[in-house]
Amino acid sequence: MFRRLIAGLCVLFAGCLCQAADSPLGSDAPLRFNRDIRSILSDKCFDCHGPDAKTVEGGLRLDLDDQATDPSTGAIVPRKPDESEVVRRIFSEDVDEVMPPPNSHKTLTEKEQELITRWIAQGAPYQKHWAYEPMHDPLQRVADGKSPEASA
Repeated sequence: MFRRLIAGLCVLFAGCLCQAADSPLGSDAPLRFNRDIRSILSDKCFDCHGPDAKTVEGGLRLDLDDQATDPSTGAIVPRKPDESEVVRRIFSEDVDEVMPPPNSHKTLTEKEQELITRWIAQGAPYQKHWAYEPMHDPLQRVADGKSPEASA
């Protein structure tokens, strides 16, 4: 009897973990650039649109918010994914326009496409790389009665 209870609890706990890992964010939850978006762009976009000035294509850098959201490019139009060139390109079926391009041998998953679109709809807020952000002691925040997540 006790073993069945433990086994049942393990299955329930594992199910909760899998659900949390599969969908760490509710569809209305605010996305954070460093946690949710940076790794996608770094893996799938920065080879051509990242920090290496020698490889930047189309004059577009997605690692710099002022350039990525520059109204003259239309690449990312905060709060307007339907007007953002990035969204149009990541969903394009035209091999000459789809991003990442087929010759990169990289593709975005549906979840990654949805996260980028949601992030843009939420205003496309960028964050500095975590290494350049001041450190916060989450234990001190808890001691002060504040949520440790609120500082992130």
